[in-house]
Amino acid sequence: MRTLLGVHKADATKKRHAELSQSIAKDACNWTLSDVAFKTWLAGCGDAAVPVEKRILAVFGDMGCGKTTTMAYLVEYIGTLYSSQMPRVSRAYYYINSDGTGRPLEVYLSLIQQFMD
Repeated sequence: MRTLLGVHKADATKKRHAELSQSIAKDACNWTLSDVAFKTWLAGCGDAAVPVEKRILAVFGDMGCGKTTTMAYLVEYIGTLYSSQMPRVSRAYYYINSDGTGRPLEVYLSLIQQFMD
Protein backbone atom coordinates (compact mmCIF):
# COMPACT_ATOMS: atom_id res chain seq x y z
CA MET A 1 0.00 0.00 0.00
CA ARG A 2 2.82 2.41 0.84
CA THR A 3 4.31 1.80 -2.61
CA LEU A 4 0.98 2.56 -4.21
CA LEU A 5 0.74 5.83 -2.28
CA GLY A 6 4.33 6.81 -3.06
CA VAL A 7 6.42 6.09 0.04
CA HIS A 8 8.49 9.23 -0.40
CA LYS A 9 5.62 11.56 0.51
CA ALA A 10 5.60 10.87 4.26
CA ASP A 11 9.38 10.47 4.35
CA ALA A 12 9.87 13.91 2.81
CA THR A 13 7.44 15.41 5.32
CA LYS A 14 9.26 13.77 8.24
CA LYS A 15 12.63 14.93 6.94
CA ARG A 16 11.36 18.50 6.55
CA HIS A 17 9.93 18.37 10.06
CA ALA A 18 13.22 17.13 11.53
CA GLU A 19 15.12 19.96 9.82
CA LEU A 20 12.64 22.55 11.10
CA SER A 21 12.62 21.17 14.64
CA GLN A 22 16.40 21.32 14.86
CA SER A 23 16.46 24.94 13.72
CA ILE A 24 14.12 26.34 16.40
CA ALA A 25 15.85 28.58 18.92
CA LYS A 26 15.41 27.51 22.54
CA ASP A 27 12.22 28.98 24.04
CA ALA A 28 11.36 30.75 20.76
CA CYS A 29 7.85 29.34 20.58
CA ASN A 30 7.01 28.80 24.25
CA TRP A 31 4.45 31.60 24.02
CA THR A 32 2.17 29.31 22.02
CA LEU A 33 1.64 27.04 25.02
CA SER A 34 -0.07 29.83 26.96
CA ASP A 35 -2.12 31.06 24.00
CA VAL A 36 -5.83 30.74 24.82
CA ALA A 37 -6.76 29.46 21.35
CA PHE A 38 -4.08 26.74 21.51
CA LYS A 39 -5.02 25.70 25.05
CA THR A 40 -8.68 25.46 24.03
CA TRP A 41 -7.78 23.37 20.98
CA LEU A 42 -5.49 21.09 23.00
CA ALA A 43 -8.17 20.51 25.64
CA GLY A 44 -10.65 19.35 23.00
CA CYS A 45 -8.44 17.58 20.47
CA GLY A 46 -8.72 14.17 22.13
CA ASP A 47 -12.41 14.43 22.88
CA ALA A 48 -14.49 12.32 20.50
CA ALA A 49 -17.48 14.54 21.30
CA VAL A 50 -15.70 17.49 19.68
CA PRO A 51 -16.38 17.63 15.92
CA VAL A 52 -13.43 16.52 13.77
CA GLU A 53 -13.09 19.93 12.11
CA LYS A 54 -12.45 21.48 15.54
CA ARG A 55 -9.71 18.92 16.31
CA ILE A 56 -7.55 20.05 13.39
CA LEU A 57 -4.92 22.66 14.15
CA ALA A 58 -4.05 24.96 11.28
CA VAL A 59 -2.08 28.18 11.33
CA PHE A 60 -2.64 30.98 8.84
CA GLY A 61 -0.74 34.20 8.38
CA ASP A 62 1.45 36.31 6.14
CA MET A 63 4.52 34.86 4.49
CA GLY A 64 7.55 34.91 6.78
CA CYS A 65 5.70 35.47 10.06
CA GLY A 66 6.78 32.15 11.63
CA LYS A 67 3.88 29.80 10.91
CA THR A 68 6.07 26.88 9.87
CA THR A 69 8.45 27.24 12.79
CA THR A 70 5.55 27.53 15.23
CA MET A 71 3.88 24.42 13.85
CA ALA A 72 7.13 22.42 13.96
CA TYR A 73 7.42 23.37 17.63
CA LEU A 74 3.82 22.38 18.36
CA VAL A 75 4.14 19.05 16.52
CA GLU A 76 7.14 18.22 18.72
CA TYR A 77 5.38 19.43 21.86
CA ILE A 78 2.28 17.36 21.18
CA GLY A 79 4.40 14.30 20.34
CA THR A 80 6.24 14.61 23.65
CA LEU A 81 3.09 15.37 25.61
CA TYR A 82 1.32 12.23 24.43
CA SER A 83 4.32 9.94 23.83
CA SER A 84 3.40 7.48 26.57
CA GLN A 85 -0.37 7.63 26.25
CA MET A 86 -2.30 4.48 25.43
CA PRO A 87 -4.09 4.06 23.16
CA ARG A 88 -1.57 5.82 20.99
CA VAL A 89 -2.48 9.33 19.95
CA SER A 90 -2.35 9.89 16.22
CA ARG A 91 -0.82 13.04 14.86
CA ALA A 92 -0.13 13.94 11.30
CA TYR A 93 1.27 17.12 9.88
CA TYR A 94 2.15 18.72 6.58
CA TYR A 95 4.07 21.85 5.74
CA ILE A 96 2.88 23.67 2.64
CA ASN A 97 5.57 25.52 0.70
CA SER A 98 5.23 27.89 -2.21
CA ASP A 99 6.81 25.31 -4.53
CA GLY A 100 3.67 23.35 -5.38
CA THR A 101 3.91 20.90 -2.47
CA GLY A 102 0.58 22.18 -1.20
CA ARG A 103 -1.47 20.48 -3.88
CA PRO A 104 -4.32 18.56 -2.24
CA LEU A 105 -3.12 15.18 -3.56
CA GLU A 106 0.36 15.70 -2.06
CA VAL A 107 -1.13 16.68 1.29
CA TYR A 108 -3.58 13.77 1.43
CA LEU A 109 -1.00 11.17 0.40
CA SER A 110 1.41 12.32 3.08
CA LEU A 111 -1.26 12.37 5.80
CA ILE A 112 -2.55 8.90 4.84
CA GLN A 113 0.97 7.48 4.97
CA GLN A 114 1.61 9.02 8.39
CA PHE A 115 -1.53 7.40 9.76
CA MET A 116 -0.43 4.07 8.30
CA ASP A 117 2.94 4.19 10.09
